[in-house]
Amino acid sequence: MKAALKSAIRGAVKVASGTSVGSFTLEYVLNDAMSRAERFRYKGLDFVFAAPNDMNRYRISTFATKEPETLEWVDGLPKGAIL
Repeated sequence: MKAALKSAIRGAVKVASGTSVGSFTLEYVLNDAMSRAERFRYKGLDFVFAAPNDMNRYRISTFATKEPETLEWVDGLPKGAIL
C-alpha cells in the first residue's frame, strides 16, 4: 500500500511538473514546507531547524534527549562558531 501511494505521488508530481501551473504550485508547496522552522534553546544556544513535516517537528522536540552524541559535539564547538 505504501509503495503504491509513493508511486502515485511520484506520477502526479511528474505530470504536474510538466505544466507551468503545476510547476508553480509544486515550487510554492515545497518552498512553504521548507520555510517552516522550529527553534529551541540548549545550554544558552539558539538552534533553528527546518521543520517541513510532523516527523521533523517530533525529532526536533526530542533532540535534547535522543541525540546525546550530537549535543556532546555541539558542546565542543568554539564560542561564536557558525554552522
